[in-house]
Amino acid sequence: MAKVLVTGVGGCIGAWVCYRLLQMGHDVVGLDVSPRSHRLRLLGIEGAFPVVQVDVSDARGVREVVDRTAPDALIHLAALQVPFCKAEPMRCVAVNVGGMATMLEMAREYRLPLVYASSAAVYGPDQGRPLREEEGLTPQNPYGVFKRTNEEMAR
Repeated sequence: MAKVLVTGVGGCIGAWVCYRLLQMGHDVVGLDVSPRSHRLRLLGIEGAFPVVQVDVSDARGVREVVDRTAPDALIHLAALQVPFCKAEPMRCVAVNVGGMATMLEMAREYRLPLVYASSAAVYGPDQGRPLREEEGLTPQNPYGVFKRTNEEMAR
């Protein structure tokens, strides 16, 4: 099976992705700004794989982890959510946009596949009907703007 480096393992989606990867027999290397996560504990996978305490906005730190662990693939899920982005927009730019740029660079440089998560926040206000994927891309908050920026960087 593959060795997968997952960022944001302390978050809701990150913890569940790690849980599923482990169930499928993959080796996981976690990356998070915090070395502990109640979500990993609740899922019963705390300690089941190494979690390296590195901020995704620290390109040098991320590179060191990639060099040391030699993953086969990257899954980028680290991000700061809406309340943090309103309170500390510059920090969120560093993490949400800078972190994505770092992970794109790791994927390019090491020739690794990269999976990342966007958000429904890239769409505009509710129009009372379902939106097609290509319409309504008018984020209403900084978090949505940053996620939209990530989509464009990836494209």
